[in-house]
Amino acid sequence: MATTPRTIYLVKMVEVAVRAGLEQRLQEFQLTGAQYTVLSLLSTRDNLSSADLSRRFLVTPQSMNEMIMALERKELVSRQEDEENRRILRVKLTLHGQAVLKKCDRQVDELEAALFGGLDPSDLARLRDALSTVVASHRGMTAATKP
Repeated sequence: MATTPRTIYLVKMVEVAVRAGLEQRLQEFQLTGAQYTVLSLLSTRDNLSSADLSRRFLVTPQSMNEMIMALERKELVSRQEDEENRRILRVKLTLHGQAVLKKCDRQVDELEAALFGGLDPSDLARLRDALSTVVASHRGMTAATKP
């Protein structure tokens, strides 16, 4: 008797493929998939704090701080004191970070084309919408469980 694989299993297999593909394509830039994702987010939402980033990535502030420090050592990001609250450090892409991100984006575009090229544009749009709904549900569940 054939059974349909669980949705969670299929999502996990996609995650495995994405992680492996990112690792391979970002290796030449000495970046992890998580570091690339932080750079990508900063390209659209500059001046976030480490705390903002840790909430967005669902990691501890300490873990995010370590990641930001690694990106600073590579001169891909910089931190500056917030003008209104000097205890908050805002993270932004450096010019070097922007240039590296552009190169990484080309590699990630190729990965997405390889992984999702078998879908027609309308199926891909539906997949993106469905995944966005799942992400929003998860964020809602996570927010509801916090004190």
